[in-house]
Amino acid sequence: MKKNNIIYQITSQKLPKVIFCSLVLVLLLLLVSNFLFSQKKVEIDFSQKTTEKKSTIGFLHFNDLKPLEKDIIALKPAYWRIGSAMKDKNTRLEQMKILKKYNIKPILVVTDFFFHKSSQWKKPYSDKKTLLTLVEELYKENGNEVIYDLWNEPDIEVFFEGSRQDFFETFKLIHDKIRSLPGGNDAIITGPSTTSFKEVFFKEFLEFCNSNHIKLDLLNWHQLELNGIDDALKMSNTINFVRQDLIKKFPNLKIRDVMIPEFVGSDDYFKPLTSLAYINVLDNLGVVGCKTCGDAPPAQNENTCWNNSIGGLLTPQGKPRSVWWVYKYYAESLNNRLNTGVDSEKTVAISYLSENTNSANILFGNLGKMASSFQINLKSIKKSPLFSKSNKINYTLFKIPDTEQKELSLPIKIKSGSVSLNNSNANIKLSNIDTESVYLLKINR
Repeated sequence: MKKNNIIYQITSQKLPKVIFCSLVLVLLLLLVSNFLFSQKKVEIDFSQKTTEKKSTIGFLHFNDLKPLEKDIIALKPAYWRIGSAMKDKNTRLEQMKILKKYNIKPILVVTDFFFHKSSQWKKPYSDKKTLLTLVEELYKENGNEVIYDLWNEPDIEVFFEGSRQDFFETFKLIHDKIRSLPGGNDAIITGPSTTSFKEVFFKEFLEFCNSNHIKLDLLNWHQLELNGIDDALKMSNTINFVRQDLIKKFPNLKIRDVMIPEFVGSDDYFKPLTSLAYINVLDNLGVVGCKTCGDAPPAQNENTCWNNSIGGLLTPQGKPRSVWWVYKYYAESLNNRLNTGVDSEKTVAISYLSENTNSANILFGNLGKMASSFQINLKSIKKSPLFSKSNKINYTLFKIPDTEQKELSLPIKIKSGSVSLNNSNANIKLSNIDTESVYLLKINR
């Protein structure tokens, strides 16, 4: 007993020192970790030929495309998902001509058109005659020049009242009608357009399609979570799982690929960095995605679907917000993309030569939790015709801050400088890259 008391006294005296040392060690590890992970790298390899990429990005809803033509030219959307505002046939035909003029593939949401046709629109299986008449009208009008999204968000009562089986049978009803029409076997049909990827729902849906001889061209879901950038990164894993595992289990459905008809949650409609995170994933994986619209949080008091703002990219007066510039520079990057590497999924960068080849541009952002320094490594830069005779290069850094709903007429110039070329390579070091803004680095002779 005495021996145990002595041990207790020694332990009780040393314990505070042990705790203190442990806390110091933890703090040191955190400081070292923060220092290491705050150093982010982007590498552009100029020895590789530039590539041309096809845009995978589109938008959701509009009122009138005519006042938006200047923006369409700048943003180069490849898709546009449409519905309610196009309920009038003459209006629809007029707007379709503009979409066709700019090589934009329309995605028709059958739900939205049926909403204006039937008092039973939330229970389409209760008004089959009206539904099938509408589907035939839409197909005869548009043929195979559009994508048919058969029902919007059937997993919530806002859009569909009924059981899961009711939805599956409604999907088959619309599918069978389209396939039965002349040329309908070649129509592009997509679904189920749920609010998110729900594995059990999708397995049951695909099993139903498989048992009922449904030909599903594109499998889709919406990516609308409110955790912004983390959701964009999660989307990459989901797409890979669906492509590599789920689709392969149902070869008879002849699914070509996946698509994301709506991305970005309501808290992030106006945030430039969140959009860049989503765009980067979709662009890297070659997956079609449309930026969503809807009611912004009450404090922001705006519905971005029905004010002709391209999902909030523009102010209601038609002026660009900060998020507009992200889509503008993405579109600009498509013709002459440079080979780009990043150090982790928390670093996003898209590099390209400008269309007039006067500069190499890097659109980038910090997806981490704290401000970081960035090192931009320009590998074999003298192999680019633009810099082949240069001994130094000049650069200018611009910032696209998160201005939310306010207009941003131009990105903000942050700094400029020059660096010498060393054996055809160069490094540019940038500090204090925050976690809310998108940055554009322009490199010139």
